[in-house]
Amino acid sequence: MNTQSSWKETEVVKRYVEGGRASFPYSIDHIVVMLRLLKYNEKDIKSFIDLGTGDGLLGQLILEQHKDAFGYLIDFSDAMLQEAKIRMADYKSSVEIIYGDISSPEWQRSVFKNDSAKVDAIVSGYCIHHLSHERKFELYSEIYDRLSDNGIFINLEHVSSSSDWGEILNDEAFIDSMEAFAEKNGDKRDREEISREYHLRPDKKDNILMTVEKQTEWLRQIGFKRVDIYFKSYELAVFSGTKL
Repeated sequence: MNTQSSWKETEVVKRYVEGGRASFPYSIDHIVVMLRLLKYNEKDIKSFIDLGTGDGLLGQLILEQHKDAFGYLIDFSDAMLQEAKIRMADYKSSVEIIYGDISSPEWQRSVFKNDSAKVDAIVSGYCIHHLSHERKFELYSEIYDRLSDNGIFINLEHVSSSSDWGEILNDEAFIDSMEAFAEKNGDKRDREEISREYHLRPDKKDNILMTVEKQTEWLRQIGFKRVDIYFKSYELAVFSGTKL
């Protein structure tokens, strides 16, 4: 991942943690779909990895649902890892919070003690789209290899639109959601200011987007089964595959 990524900056992380993610359109629905996939997969989740964990929200919710599980929470941003440590303070015996960069296969060494070690589930939230397309495919292959039989991969992701009109619809949906979030929280910014901040946000330069259709095609090519797009709202999607 780009060593100059804005996600290493404390202010960017703070803004995201304090409201950026919550203002995503349908953000709660994405998480509900992820938890449902984990719940109904034909395998008890005893171990999982959250790639690009951010502040650890997904890991926390997984542990609340799968109380006997152990999670490995990985991120390359020190600022994010500090937020994850705060959030996971009550789960110290159930998680390992790890510095790791998924832009290189070396991330695996930070989790696994040997080449044959595997986990029951791997999730990622709005992270993999920062990788080059070539690296995305490589990472999906690494994820497949690191899943146990019946293990599941779930990606909550920012994907590309198939048309310019789709991009416009996505931008307007984001601005609508951000405006509603601001109003709910007593934020006095008007739509014009919110729109300007959205389009000029510093993390936008880190995005390397690809259609969800192409990415699910890759999962099938790698060997995943039950590959599907379980939720899509404009440029946000939840897609998954199982290693059977």
